[in-house]
Amino acid sequence: MKRFCLFWGLFCIFFINIIAQPKSVNYKKENDYFLTVLTNPGFSLCDFKDVGLNESNTELLAESDYLNATGSNVHRLMMEVVGRDDYATRKKIYRKIAASWQVFKEIQYRKECVDVHYSPHNIWAKKIDPVIKHKLSIVPLKLEEY
Repeated sequence: MKRFCLFWGLFCIFFINIIAQPKSVNYKKENDYFLTVLTNPGFSLCDFKDVGLNESNTELLAESDYLNATGSNVHRLMMEVVGRDDYATRKKIYRKIAASWQVFKEIQYRKECVDVHYSPHNIWAKKIDPVIKHKLSIVPLKLEEY
């Protein structure tokens, strides 16, 4: 009987502690654009739109958040993709990704995303505005002008 009372008391204390814990509010969106680009370095903006990312379900934080990040995720991804992880490299990568973020917010998902992959020799394929085609084909980590 003593064991049962002890077990029941510990169970109640444990259960009350779980319920009484303050709920943390998570202000972060589903996806972090910076980490998503580093995870998929060969993806173009069209590919990101294809998988369902848009400016309402992803975000790009301030530059200082990534430059001073000590998380192993950022460090590991920088080492895998770029080969080094120092302040100057992070700053350069962030600027490329920030420039692509501005374009990413401009373009809406359209059927042109699918039509980009048509052969130029297909006479039945719809003609795509060259500006939109260029914006959709941007690969963030390969941006030269930023």
